[in-house]
Amino acid sequence: MVSTSVDQSLGRVTHTACGELSAGEIVGALRAALENPAFRRGMSVLWDVREATIVRLSNGDIQSLARTNHELQRARGSGRAAILVSGDADFGVARMFQAYADTFPWETLISRDLAEAVRWLDDAPRGADRGE
Repeated sequence: MVSTSVDQSLGRVTHTACGELSAGEIVGALRAALENPAFRRGMSVLWDVREATIVRLSNGDIQSLARTNHELQRARGSGRAAILVSGDADFGVARMFQAYADTFPWETLISRDLAEAVRWLDDAPRGADRGE
């Protein structure tokens, strides 16, 4: 399950997940954020999956998520994305996605530390969306 919040004052979308996540749930959360009236292109994104697991995502699922992100990149814009994990296996799966995300107009950080992830997102350059 994924809950999503959009905070314009922080310029951030936060997805908080619990349980075993499927690629479909992740795509649903991505699309819901983009459809949220408070969403603005170039917002930073925090995926907090510390209470969830992504280890059952297959390589095909990861590739599909990368394709979906590629398809949505015009609507998403640039910015930064941080994926916050708790376990080694989830870290490895997130790194697989990060490798595919290397071509996106946003940077991706994988972390186990909330303070580090938030600090990194907050240090993102402000101003024009580089994804246009």
